[in-house]
Amino acid sequence: MNRSALVLASHGSRAAPEVNRTLGAFAEHLAERTSFDEVLVAFHQGTPHFCQVLDQTDAEDFVILPVMTSNGYYCAEVLPRELAKNGRFPNVRLHQTAPLGVDPRVVGLVAQRIRDLFAENDVSTAHATVVIVGHGTPRHAASRNATLQLAAALAKQNLAAEVLTGFLDDEPPIDNVVHCASHDSILIVPFLIAGGPHVTDDVPARVGMNTAPIQNFPHVATVAGRTVICDMPVGAYHGVVDILAIMAEEAR
Repeated sequence: MNRSALVLASHGSRAAPEVNRTLGAFAEHLAERTSFDEVLVAFHQGTPHFCQVLDQTDAEDFVILPVMTSNGYYCAEVLPRELAKNGRFPNVRLHQTAPLGVDPRVVGLVAQRIRDLFAENDVSTAHATVVIVGHGTPRHAASRNATLQLAAALAKQNLAAEVLTGFLDDEPPIDNVVHCASHDSILIVPFLIAGGPHVTDDVPARVGMNTAPIQNFPHVATVAGRTVICDMPVGAYHGVVDILAIMAEEAR
């Protein structure tokens, strides 16, 4: 019988090792909860690289699961291109799934997190704005779509009076989001995978919090007279590994 391998693929970071450790923790959990012979990790920035991972095992059947938020530049272009550089690529069977961020179960996970945060902070949903913050990139038009789709799905659930989107590297930028919000209670939801500098530094600084870097989430501050709650990245939610396990087994 052919050996099977699940590969968790992420952008990763050379400057922030904790980002890559997040993927390693996912792999350890999934090795126990899925039926693959091996569970591996691969990074665009980190080791093993996308172009190396297939050559590090004798498995013949691969499921590549992009632990990314969107089907954008790195998922749709970089990952397939780099996987094809592996020496074993012509001789293995490979299936790349949709990225984590577009799985419909993510909507329910984020929705419950929003409810919990509002309850814990005594926020009235009738006077609250939720801001879904994506990365985005001008290099791939579809990179923003998952963020927009998540925001639209959450808006239908009437979790808050208003659901907005903002981006780190696309339009509209998150810098003015506090001033664009219609309500005095604002919840920032970083639609990102790991708690690297984007989450601890960039997001809070650009929305006007003066305490970056932030280490403990959720973080509450007053910005321009409004109460702003900045949460951990969606990839750090407890239920993410459950969704990954389901996605992996469905792909088999």
